[in-house]
Amino acid sequence: MRFLNLILLSISISVFANEDGWVQYLNRPSAENAKAIRQAPKSFNFNDVYDVLSVQVLSGDLEALNLALRLKQWVSLSASDSESLSVLIGKTARSFPEQYLKVVSSIETPMQCVGLVNYGLEYIDNVSAMLYENEQRQLALQSVDSSKLSGIRDNCLKILKADAIFLTKQLGN
Repeated sequence: MRFLNLILLSISISVFANEDGWVQYLNRPSAENAKAIRQAPKSFNFNDVYDVLSVQVLSGDLEALNLALRLKQWVSLSASDSESLSVLIGKTARSFPEQYLKVVSSIETPMQCVGLVNYGLEYIDNVSAMLYENEQRQLALQSVDSSKLSGIRDNCLKILKADAIFLTKQLGN
């Protein structure tokens, strides 16, 4: 199976032949290579990019998180692919709250707190687990004491608190 994945990744990488930044990033997904990417790929296999990108984002690579957000903004994605990126970005609010706030503070208002209440497939049909994750994200964001990030932090906390009220009502039904 691993061999098949390598073959598929090689095929996908060949699609990027004229897009050296993406080739470099997929071959060596470093923070430096993520930062160097300034345009969307012309064509690509979302799953191949997502697989590499998600490992880097969830390991705390700030530039990979920035790249995930740029990719979400640049490319017209299917609803499920867009949701996958939102969930990935939202997960960092708990694990890397300061990074999350830095990234979302750099974007336009309509997308602020992107992915924050997108908990992921593992929480589908489990409102109690979503509520727990919501609480953990609130605690993580409350731990950020940077005055530069206080506005976006407070906005994100307001969104989480509103979602917690909604989820609590769902538990009562």
